[in-house]
Amino acid sequence: MQSPPPLLIQANAPRPNHPADHASDIRPIAMRFAGAAACFTLLVMVGELPLLLKFFANLWTRPQYDFYPLILVAAAYLAWDRLREVPFPQPTADARRAGAALLAAAAVLLLVGLVLLVRLLGGVSAWLALAGCALWIGGYGLARLLLPSLVLLATIIPPPFQWDEQLALTLRKWAVFASGRVLDWMQVPHVVTGTLINIAGHRLGVEGACSGIHSLMAVLAVTLMLGFWWRRPVWRIAALVACSVVFVMWANVLRIALGALLIIRWKIDILSGSAHELLGLILFLICIALGASLDQLLLLLRPEKPHDTSPRPAVASNAAPAVLTTPGRIGWCIGAAFVLVGIVGQARVGGLWKGSALPADATFNLPASLAGWQRVEGSEQVIGRPEVLGTYSSIWTFRNGSQSVLVALDYPFPGYHQLGNCYSASGWSIAADQLYGQPTMAGAAGSFRELRLQRPSPAYADLFYSCCNEQGQWLSPQEWAQGQGLRWALRFSYELAKSPQAYQVQVLGQGFEPITEQQRVQMRQLFLAARQEFAAQLVQKVEGRP
Repeated sequence: MQSPPPLLIQANAPRPNHPADHASDIRPIAMRFAGAAACFTLLVMVGELPLLLKFFANLWTRPQYDFYPLILVAAAYLAWDRLREVPFPQPTADARRAGAALLAAAAVLLLVGLVLLVRLLGGVSAWLALAGCALWIGGYGLARLLLPSLVLLATIIPPPFQWDEQLALTLRKWAVFASGRVLDWMQVPHVVTGTLINIAGHRLGVEGACSGIHSLMAVLAVTLMLGFWWRRPVWRIAALVACSVVFVMWANVLRIALGALLIIRWKIDILSGSAHELLGLILFLICIALGASLDQLLLLLRPEKPHDTSPRPAVASNAAPAVLTTPGRIGWCIGAAFVLVGIVGQARVGGLWKGSALPADATFNLPASLAGWQRVEGSEQVIGRPEVLGTYSSIWTFRNGSQSVLVALDYPFPGYHQLGNCYSASGWSIAADQLYGQPTMAGAAGSFRELRLQRPSPAYADLFYSCCNEQGQWLSPQEWAQGQGLRWALRFSYELAKSPQAYQVQVLGQGFEPITEQQRVQMRQLFLAARQEFAAQLVQKVEGRP
C-alpha cells in the first residue's frame, strides 16, 4: 500500500501553538470557570439581597443618591469589559485568605445590620462581599481588574453618622457666602442670614439642590466612570475629580446669584419649580462637559505614554489554555452559609421599612381655638417642596393676647429629624436644647424638644418640636436610645424600621425680646395640644377612618 504524500501528512498534523487550537481548548475551561464563579457569587449575593434591597430603597429617598441606578449599570459594564481580558487570574493562598477575611467581615456586618436593623450595613456588607468573591475566585489579578467597578460602587454608599448631611449644610453655607460676594460685585442689595438671602421683597432659601450636594455627588460619580472607561492614569482621574468639585461649587454659586438678580430686576424665578430642575440639569451637563474638556487639555499638555494607561490585552478566547480553579468545597460552604443568612434576613426585614400608608391627598386641620390660643383666620399655608426632605408643610398662625406663634406640620422624614440643624443653618444659634418625655410613646408623655434660639438681629425665639410615626408614637433622637443600653437600642431600631416615616410638629414664637416664662408655658401647652390633634388625625387617615 502506497503511503500518502508528505504534504498531506504535514497538512493534517497538529499545529503547535496555533491561536485557533488554543481558543478551542480554552473555551470549555473558561465556560466552566465562569459558570462556577457566577454561581458562587450569586450564592453570596442571595444572602446579601434582603438587606441590600432595603439599602437601595433608602437611597431612593435621598435626593443626592437618586442617580445610583446609573452607577450600577456603569459598574456592571466596566466589570464585563475587563473580564474579557487575559490572562485568567488564579488565586494564590494569600489571596484566598484575604478573600476569606473580607467575606467573614461582610458576614459579620450583615448579621449586625439584620440584628440592629441598619440598612447602611447592607450596602457596606455587599461591597465587601463582592471584593471577597473576586479575591477568592481569581486572586489579586481579578481584584485589580474589578477595582474600577468597586470604586464606582463605593460612591453610592453614604458615609456613617449622616456626615453627608453635615457636608450638605457646610456646602449650603459656603454657597450662600460666595453668592453674597458675587451679588456684592453685581451691586445687588441683599442681606445674608445663615442660608437665607434677603433681597427687596423676597427671601431666598438655599435648599440642598442649590447647595451643590446633589450635583456634586452625581458629577463625581460620572467623572470617575468616564476616567475608568477611558483608562486614564490614577493621577489624571484624581485631577479631574478635584476640578469637578470646583466646577460644581461655582456653577451653583452662579445659579444662586443669577436667580437673585433675575428676581430683583425682572421678577423671574428660576430657583423653584420646573425652571429650577431644568437649570440644575443644564449645569450638570455643563460640569461634565468641562471635565471632559479638561481631560483633553491634559492630554495635549502631557500626552499619554504606553505605561500611563491600563493595557487592553487580547480577549480571553485567544489566551493560552490554563487549568482554572473553582471556588472549591470551602467556597461552596461559604456560599451556602450566606444563603441561610439570606433566608433568616428575609424573615427579619421583609416586612419592615414599608412606604407611607398616608393617602397622597390627605389634609390636616387645626380647630379655631386650642389651649387658650385663637387661630388667625386665613393664615394657613400649604407648601410643597419636592426637592427636599419634608416635602409637605402646613403652617398656621395662632394668637394669645399680643403674642403670635407659628404652628407647623412637616412631612415625611426618613426617621427622626433634627430640626435644630435647620434653624442653625438659617442664622440662629441654639442657646439651650432640652429633651423631655419618653420615646416611642403616644399621648402627652411622648418625647419632645424645646430649643431657645437667638440671632444678632437681635431676635429671640423659643421652638418646640417632636416627631411621630404613623402609629402616633412620639420618637426620640437615636443618640438618646444609644445611651440607654442595648435593649433600648434594639427597641428603637425596630420601632423606626416598622414605621420609618416621621411627621414633625413644631411651634415657634419669636420677638425682639426674650420669651418670658409665662409665655413659654403657654406655648408649651399649645404645642402639646396641637401635636395631639395632629397625631389623632394622622392615625385616623392612615387607618382609612373618616
